[in-house]
Amino acid sequence: MKHMIIPLIALVLVVGFGIYESLSVYNTYKEFEKEIDNLMQLCYDEDLTEEIFADFCDYWTDVREKSEFFLHHNDVYEITLRIGEIKAYVKQKDFDLCVAHLSVIKDLAAYIGHLAIPSFEHVM
Repeated sequence: MKHMIIPLIALVLVVGFGIYESLSVYNTYKEFEKEIDNLMQLCYDEDLTEEIFADFCDYWTDVREKSEFFLHHNDVYEITLRIGEIKAYVKQKDFDLCVAHLSVIKDLAAYIGHLAIPSFEHVM
């Protein structure tokens, strides 16, 4: 019985950290999607400013730094590239291109959130 205690503790810790990771990434990217929706609405209203977008970039930097530990860097890097492109469009006030790239970022964020929660589909 004593020989089973340490492996059981290890198993509980691994499962616990796995659940924490999944929920943390999922919730982080759901919030990120809401921020993208806010930016898209500002684009539709043509109210998106460089200052507002700079705040969003700072927010993304926080999300990126927290999620790089858990996620594939390709997905995170793609979002970073798109955000870099949007900076130029915000400066030019090209709101149509901002919305287009924000839509792609939102799809990537939804995809990452979907992958964070394990399901039978992911195993097969």
